[in-house]
Amino acid sequence: DDKTLFVGTEAGPAFYNLQTGKSNIFKGISTMGINAPLEYVRAGIPDRNGKYFWMGTVGLGLMRYDRTTGNFKNFSRITKPKLLDDGITNLLQLADGNLFLIGFGKPLIFNTSNFTNISAYNDTSAIFKLKGVSSICYDGKSHIWLSTNAGKFYEYDPIANKLTDRTNLLNSFKELNEIHDIAFQNNRFYLATDAGLIILQPNAKPLI
Repeated sequence: DDKTLFVGTEAGPAFYNLQTGKSNIFKGISTMGINAPLEYVRAGIPDRNGKYFWMGTVGLGLMRYDRTTGNFKNFSRITKPKLLDDGITNLLQLADGNLFLIGFGKPLIFNTSNFTNISAYNDTSAIFKLKGVSSICYDGKSHIWLSTNAGKFYEYDPIANKLTDRTNLLNSFKELNEIHDIAFQNNRFYLATDAGLIILQPNAKPLI
């Protein structure tokens, strides 16, 4: 949504309309299991049809904000179905409309229709065995890339459910121990690491 600026804060979510200049600021509360704005918002994305805005919080669960009604619906370890890893720091929408989440550093897939989820608790796929995931992003091929606090770098194909370790792309950076954040733009990856900013371009020598 290029008309709305979303800001996640410790006090709750806020939306700013870039066209009208009006703000919609919600005061969150630190209580799980209720359908209301929450505190400690870390991430958020709109769905493709623009009706819902999904937000992740630190330890309070996943929020769905209905922009047509103004209602919230929340999901956490105490709701049914349960969302056990409810410390949501990153989220992306998959091609089928479901959400790819990072909860307490672990990947999971959240079904936006029936609110169930696939994770290490009920699936043995390689993607759900990852821990310490620090950031995720899409590339130009609709593959998801993941970084970890231990300096690992992975490529995930959600259609084939295939995880590939791409840490070898960073072998020239001997001082690298942690990757804090990643982004993809203009056919380049940008990695914020403890060794500095690293720029990766497919089939090209890494820059730092």
